[in-house]
Amino acid sequence: MPPKARFTREKIEDAAYQLTREKGLEAVAAREVAKSMGMTVTPIFTYFAGMDELKSCVKDRARREFVDYLRGSLDYFPAFKEFGMRWMRYARENPNLYRMLMGPEEGPASLEELLDLFREILTPITDEIANTFGISRTDAGSVLGHMMVYTNGLSGFLLRSGKAMSEEELSVAISQVCVSLAVRAKLLDGSASMTGVREMLSRNGISPEKKRHSTT
Repeated sequence: MPPKARFTREKIEDAAYQLTREKGLEAVAAREVAKSMGMTVTPIFTYFAGMDELKSCVKDRARREFVDYLRGSLDYFPAFKEFGMRWMRYARENPNLYRMLMGPEEGPASLEELLDLFREILTPITDEIANTFGISRTDAGSVLGHMMVYTNGLSGFLLRSGKAMSEEELSVAISQVCVSLAVRAKLLDGSASMTGVREMLSRNGISPEKKRHSTT
C-alpha cells in the first residue's frame, strides 16, 4: 500500500481552522498555515485554488459547527431560552470564530440573512414560543427574530467590552426580551390579562432543563 499523504486537504483545513480560532481569520496566511504544519506553502496551493478558497472552507466549517451547537437547544425546555444562552456561550468561548461569522464585515447584513443561517432549526423553536406564550406563529417568529438580534448584539458588546455574564444573568436577559415581546403581541391582539402576564413571568424565570426522553 502507498504511504498515507503527510499533508492532506483535511489537515490543511484543520490547521487553518485552528489558526482562525486562536488568532482570527486575518491570521490565515499561506506562510502561517504552512509554519503551523511544519511544511512549505506548496501543499496548500496543491489542494486549494488559493487562500480565498481555504478561508471559505474555514468559514463554512465554523458555521456548521455553530448551527450544530445551537441545534442542541432542542433537547431542552424551554428550547428558545437554551438557544439564546448557547448563542452567547459560543460567542464567549469562541470569540474569533464568532467575529468571523457574525461580525460587521463578515456577518449577515439583515434580519433575513440572519434567519437564513439557522432556518433549519427555527421551526420547532418558533412553535414552542407560540405554545408557551399563547401567541400566533407569526408573532412567535417575530419574537424569535428579535431575540436573535438581541443576543447577537449583546454578544458583540460583551466581546468588545471584555465583560462576562453568568448563566443566571443570561437566562434572565433572554426571558426579559422574549416575555416583553410576547406581552406586546398579546396586548396588540387584545388577549393579554394581568393574570396571564404574571403566569408568563413566573413560568419563564427559570433556566432551561434537559428533556427526559423515554427509554421504552
